[in-house]
Amino acid sequence: MERPRFQGHHLRAAAGQRPYRITRVQPGRSLLFERVKDYWGKDLPVNRGFNNFNKVAVEFYRDSDVAFEAFKAGEFDIYIEHQAKNWANGYNFPAVNRGDIIKAQVAHQIPTQTQGLFMNSRRAIFAERKVREALGLMFDFEWTNRTLFSGAYKRATSYYPNSEFSATGLPVGHEWLLLSPYREQLPASLFTQPFSLPQTDGRGIPRATLRRALGLLAEAGWKLNGQRLLDSNGQPLRFELLLVNPNLERILQPYVENLASIGIDARLRTVDRAQYKQRLDQFDFDMILMTLNQTLSPGLEQWQYFHSSQVGVKGSKNYAGIDNPIVDHLLEHLLAAQSRDEQLAAGRALDRVLLWQHYIIPNWYLNYHRLAYRNRFAFVTTPPYQLGLSAWWLKSLEKAQ
Repeated sequence: MERPRFQGHHLRAAAGQRPYRITRVQPGRSLLFERVKDYWGKDLPVNRGFNNFNKVAVEFYRDSDVAFEAFKAGEFDIYIEHQAKNWANGYNFPAVNRGDIIKAQVAHQIPTQTQGLFMNSRRAIFAERKVREALGLMFDFEWTNRTLFSGAYKRATSYYPNSEFSATGLPVGHEWLLLSPYREQLPASLFTQPFSLPQTDGRGIPRATLRRALGLLAEAGWKLNGQRLLDSNGQPLRFELLLVNPNLERILQPYVENLASIGIDARLRTVDRAQYKQRLDQFDFDMILMTLNQTLSPGLEQWQYFHSSQVGVKGSKNYAGIDNPIVDHLLEHLLAAQSRDEQLAAGRALDRVLLWQHYIIPNWYLNYHRLAYRNRFAFVTTPPYQLGLSAWWLKSLEKAQ
């Protein structure tokens, strides 16, 4: 896409050979794209059915509530919804009820980002895998999804949600061959049962799960003494969950309360962006809610996320402090893969090892677009790996043809 660039005190659209050119810029407010009539590639087979609009206007809003009200008032035509609560409750207005606005959930196969509560294993309290596993047992996704998200999300059970790189079932074939030399170092269950996360009925954590969490903590040296978990030196199990977005407090406060029910003193702390970035760069945190971008073909960025060489590099993205020779070995295989099958096997093996080490508490994801649009558009289908708005057309043009 052409991008405006600065020239003196003015914005000038850069020249390009794309199907659209920018013809009007209102900085901070809008862009207008107009179709290039003599675009050189318009008759190529790969472009047939695309770029059907003569003009496309992009409006910018600094506030999502203002943007939504503008959409309801007819100020623009297509709105991509990012808030589960608004998707569930915000579309009962006349234009939707009349059918003038279509509300659609459009399935896709786009790999979603890794999202979870990252535990900084550089800190002594998170160095033990059993502690990390126990903390994961206390996150009630089903309650969170039912109560706060109107049931919109799916629980992530992979570092590569909605992707063929997700480790499922048991390791077989090339993946098994990559993992089998490390049988003694890996949990025995990794080879005998699929990885899974505890589920609830959405109304609280079952007693059996609480007992399991306390059992894991006891094995790691934490004993329940009255209302607190203490180590052998009488020190309480205490940590801070560092946030930068205050809207996350209502989502994570129930998790803090769940931890308190078994004697863990966890506290939320929200800081400004500058302080948050500084603390991330210095790994000055206990736990954070973090996302890592993922693609159709995981590559060198995985090294930055998970390789031991990044543990001490200030500003690196190895937020969990993963220092694991098996992970390093699998990353080398992933980057050295000579075929898609080899890449898939290495990626799935890496995913499986990371999951069984419980470095993060996986969160949630969507495998569809939440889209609202005016009932004057038509489209045949949506490509699996993008929304594909450039393949839409106006119904009036369809009838005219």
